[in-house]
Amino acid sequence: DSTNLKAWYKFDGNGNDSSGNGNHLTYISGTVSYISGKINNAISVRTDTRLKIPTPSNIISTGQTQLSFSFWVKNLLYSNGVQTITRYRSNNVIIRYNYSNSKTLFCIIEGGEVGFYFANDITEWTHCCFTCENDVRKFFLNGVEQTSLTLNGGGTLDDGFTHDTTANSWEFFNNPGYAGYAKCDLDDFRIYDKALSATEVSTLYNIHQTEYSVTFD
Repeated sequence: DSTNLKAWYKFDGNGNDSSGNGNHLTYISGTVSYISGKINNAISVRTDTRLKIPTPSNIISTGQTQLSFSFWVKNLLYSNGVQTITRYRSNNVIIRYNYSNSKTLFCIIEGGEVGFYFANDITEWTHCCFTCENDVRKFFLNGVEQTSLTLNGGGTLDDGFTHDTTANSWEFFNNPGYAGYAKCDLDDFRIYDKALSATEVSTLYNIHQTEYSVTFD
C-alpha cells in the first residue's frame, strides 16, 4: 500500500521526499553531488557529509513494530573503513558497512542485527532491502532473501523516548561517535512502516526495467 511509504528519496538533483509526506532531507554539512544513477539520478558523497530527516516521528510512531528500507548503492568500498549510511538515534536504526573490518553491510533495528558479507567492494549498482516485522529481521540482495534473524522479544521501534531532539536525530551518511562517514553513491532510498514481502522486494528490484512509480496492495 502506498500509504505505508513514509519517505522516498529519488535523489534526482535534491533530497526531496517524493512520498508526499514532506520528509525532505535537510543539509547539515559536507558536499553532495548528483550523478547518473540506477534510476534517473543518484546522490554521490565523497567527503564527510551529513543530511538529516527533520521530523523522525513522521516515520516511526508509538508502538510501531514494522519497518523496511529499500535502496540502491554503489561504490561502497572496504578501503574507506567503517561507514554509516543512515541511523536513527544511536542504535534504534543503523545501516552500516564494514564495522570491525568485516566487509558486511548490516542493519540494526531495535536491537536486532541482520546483515550480509560481501567478498568484494560494491562497485556496481546493488539493490539492498532490510525488513523488520515484530521480532523477525530479513535482508534481501538484488531481490532475493539472503539472511533472516528471529529475536526473543525485540520490542517496538518506539520505546517512549522524545523524538526530534539532537540526540534522537535521523541522519544520513554519519553516526556521530560510533562510525565513520559513508562515502558512496545512493539511489531510490525508500522507508516503509511495514515489512515488505518477498514479492514486493522483487518488484522494487525490477522497477528500473519497467516504470518508476510503484504501489502495493
